[in-house]
Amino acid sequence: MNIFQIDFGTPEYDEAFKLRYNVLRAPLGLDYDPEIICQEYPHLHFGVYDDAMKIQGYYMMVLHDTHILKMKQVSVDESKQKSGIGRSMVEHCIHWARLHGYKQIDIHAREYAVPFYEKLGFKKSGKRFEEVGLPHHSMTRTI
Repeated sequence: MNIFQIDFGTPEYDEAFKLRYNVLRAPLGLDYDPEIICQEYPHLHFGVYDDAMKIQGYYMMVLHDTHILKMKQVSVDESKQKSGIGRSMVEHCIHWARLHGYKQIDIHAREYAVPFYEKLGFKKSGKRFEEVGLPHHSMTRTI
């Protein structure tokens, strides 16, 4: 498994976008707003690839300030879920954040994913809320 930063608007980004759409939006009957997608340009995008360079996972980092980043759009190919890819992406994000002097990672976790993130050191903060029609929790990991 290899994790690489990918650039917005490239074929690799398009491939990652298709993966995250299939995992996060299509099952809910939702689409992405093109104007919102254009706002992702300055963010950091990471793809997880197998040895044949087939995309297996994706996540995005939004750098809020010099101490806090937000991990978003975490998605793993459905056929590869529960194989350690999600854990590897979170560990990669934590490692990257440490290297760059960040002190905190924030996420909005779908309620069913909360136990996964808790195992990786994230703590719930605030009340449950709805996003994309599903219950979510804000979660934070101090690093």
